[in-house]
Amino acid sequence: MQIRNSVAHCGICVYTDPMIYDTIENIRQYAAASKRLEEGMRMLEELLAQDSPAWERHPGASGMYGTNRRYRTSRPEDRAYESHLRHIDIQYVVSGRELVYIRPYHASLPRAGDYDETGDVVFYDLDSSWSASCLLEPGMAVILFPQDIHKPCCHGPLGEQEVHKLCIKVPL
Repeated sequence: MQIRNSVAHCGICVYTDPMIYDTIENIRQYAAASKRLEEGMRMLEELLAQDSPAWERHPGASGMYGTNRRYRTSRPEDRAYESHLRHIDIQYVVSGRELVYIRPYHASLPRAGDYDETGDVVFYDLDSSWSASCLLEPGMAVILFPQDIHKPCCHGPLGEQEVHKLCIKVPL
């Protein structure tokens, strides 16, 4: 993968191409393009080094934080698309497998409610047609930018899965 079509935004490199999806080793090269993404990757690596993290939300520097979740995947039709306006997600599955459906943002997408400023999330009323998907499994990571409308935690044809996922929220 290559970094293309990037523009500077609030001190971080934001890509006009869709999300970045690659192995954890290769994700490091993309993170090197931005100091904040590099800090986010460093935080992810530090959290992965912990044997069995018991925390649910781990604070980091400069408004960054990590979430540590264990859950069962859902059918895509039972999940909603979401996006974040003030954070970039770095998602890494420690164990299990899940599908993440992704669509590019455009203003005409039907929202399923108002923007939740506290949670930095807006949900969309969309089905999974005309979406790309990526399989997150151990060793793979995805970086999702504000323009990447995404539906995580899905199992689709994989069948229900037990998943342990770390997500680093990198502020813009």
